[in-house]
Amino acid sequence: MNTTERSDLEEQKPNDRRVENVDSSGSITSDDFGTSKISKTKSSIDQDNVLTSYTQDEVMNMGRSYANTYGLDEELFAKAAAVARKPTEFNRMPFLDDDEKSSLLEEVEHPWRITRDLFWLVVMASMGAAVQGMDETVINGANLYYPELLGLGSGSDRDTCWAVKEQFS
Repeated sequence: MNTTERSDLEEQKPNDRRVENVDSSGSITSDDFGTSKISKTKSSIDQDNVLTSYTQDEVMNMGRSYANTYGLDEELFAKAAAVARKPTEFNRMPFLDDDEKSSLLEEVEHPWRITRDLFWLVVMASMGAAVQGMDETVINGANLYYPELLGLGSGSDRDTCWAVKEQFS
């Protein structure tokens, strides 16, 4: 790689990527990333989306109202509501800047991309849930079978705890 090629690469920034509009079938495409497409067409997304029955301004006001109620960023929620209303048309939304459009396109292209820390957290939480579930299962099973196997509940001396007897006698 010569110095001219290296300087050209250094001048490119990740946020300098160009994002294209939705094509005639309603799929998202881009020039600089190669072709990326949403599996559903625009019409099927619109049919399934309850927010399409509202105008963009109404949806944005709903987002602002929700954010205001819970002390969150009103403009962020307004933009998010508008994108949720028409997810395939985010490129045509003038209130989104290039970084936001680039991030949305990245989400379309790589929907399961997560950080290593988040992946680790998901794995550890899953393992904890599995261990906790196994513990509950074993204890519940023990409560069903152990009293009979140990002769508890039969009216014998085994029904009272010998450790408690000796401690308080």
